[in-house]
Amino acid sequence: MGRASYFKNPMWSVAVNNRCRFHVELMAPKEVTIGLQLVQGPKGGQRVDSIAQGEEVCSSYDYRPGFCYAEIDALAPGLYTLVASTFKEGQHASFIIKVFSSSPLQHLRAIPPEGDGMKTVSMAGQWSDAAGTAVGCNNHGHYIENPCYQILCNSRTKLIVRLGSDRGIATNVTCFRATDAGRLPPSASPLSPLAVATSNKGIYTDAGGALGAVSLDPGLYYVVPSSFYPYNGAYNITFHTDPAASISRTR
Repeated sequence: MGRASYFKNPMWSVAVNNRCRFHVELMAPKEVTIGLQLVQGPKGGQRVDSIAQGEEVCSSYDYRPGFCYAEIDALAPGLYTLVASTFKEGQHASFIIKVFSSSPLQHLRAIPPEGDGMKTVSMAGQWSDAAGTAVGCNNHGHYIENPCYQILCNSRTKLIVRLGSDRGIATNVTCFRATDAGRLPPSASPLSPLAVATSNKGIYTDAGGALGAVSLDPGLYYVVPSSFYPYNGAYNITFHTDPAASISRTR
């Protein structure tokens, strides 16, 4: 939890029709420290980037070697996301997960990886003093000088964007519709009404920035990745589109 890669963990959508007792167990090799989280919120039933305060319904609490469980006596009807995670990033291991409930669940199904079935384009980038793009957020007065990517949608398009940085700095990624002149709006900022979508409601977080899924009408758009403070360093950005859109870097 709390890492930019948290969204990659195995996740399941859990739909509950009737209030029930809910119990889940996770087993893995003892060399792997594991945990369980059941969350509800705006993204209940979907892949989640992180868990906000008040969204966790139950968990295994401390990560434990090889075995853990989570349970709740009265789980209310609703849609939830169940996450199985390791304490350390990048660990690989087989596991067994068992789910028990006192009444039948509406469904329990694996959530596909982010961007499943969509056209994926990944690019490495740099906030650079030399290029004039290490300018930080709108507070510093040069937001539109950040790196910028152009997206041309020929039809209604589903868009997911994932931004990651090399040091886990606070970042944001925002999508804007182009002006009538085909440019990035000069007064663009994550919290402006010009934003079509922005990560984490415009708040910069060190867990990485993500958009999606956003439905875009046909037309031209710009996506701006930014750091909170002016920062000279690398980032990576991944675009998933369906149907495939034309994506290029303009700055």
